[in-house]
Amino acid sequence: VELVIQMLVVFVVKQLLSMATEMGLPTAAELQAGKQRPPQPQWEEDWALAPSRKLHLFDEYLEMVLQFGFLTLFMAAMPLAPMFALLNNVMELRLDAWKMLRLMRRPLARRASDIGAWEQILSSLGALSLVTNAVVVGFTSEQVPRLVYRLTASNGSFDGYIEWRLSSFNTADFEAASQVANSSEAICYYRDFRQPEPPYNWRPEHWHVLAARLSFVLVFEHLVLALRALVMRLVPRVPAGVRREIRRERRFLRKALFRQMHQAESKEAEAAV
Repeated sequence: VELVIQMLVVFVVKQLLSMATEMGLPTAAELQAGKQRPPQPQWEEDWALAPSRKLHLFDEYLEMVLQFGFLTLFMAAMPLAPMFALLNNVMELRLDAWKMLRLMRRPLARRASDIGAWEQILSSLGALSLVTNAVVVGFTSEQVPRLVYRLTASNGSFDGYIEWRLSSFNTADFEAASQVANSSEAICYYRDFRQPEPPYNWRPEHWHVLAARLSFVLVFEHLVLALRALVMRLVPRVPAGVRREIRRERRFLRKALFRQMHQAESKEAEAAV
């Protein structure tokens, strides 16, 4: 429950406050500056905008990476997180476009083949998310204990599962500070796999379920890794249309190079004659 509340705060409250701050403060500053400044030509108004820093996209990348990390690492705990992330990204896309077009000077274009170190960070988060989601599902879901009970302690049904899943505790063994006032219950039940007599050691079923949970984590992780590798193999890094254009440009370059070489040889032959 605490993890779900934390993710709701990150994906709803924090994002709304961030967007309100990003939109409200620059707009108020722009309106205040517009009141104090007389009408000017367009180029002077553009020069009065906020300068484009060399790392002005760092905060935007950092915000997206943090959101991606929360989303992928703990998505199993909150299935609605992708929907909140999608809505936030749609609004963030328009907000950033408005901010860059209206409040900032035009940045100087620089060539870049990728997004730099952020790509390795996102890839590492994706790999780590496999483990965290497998652990969250394996150790919080009741499906694994149900499967263990059905395969080892029943005839294929779930009759008696509640008694098998719960452990009993004698209320007389409570410490004095933990005694329940005005209670006539001699036995209380809680969800665990412990012996009914002191010192309440683990029952063998605890180790069976723990082994099943760890096995589920390993199987889930390797299955998702295999699917991920298959998708990466099937989806090329360079689209087919781009590859065709690259081959076409290389063919034209070779033809131009051969034409220049042929013209140079012809000129040398004419000069020799």
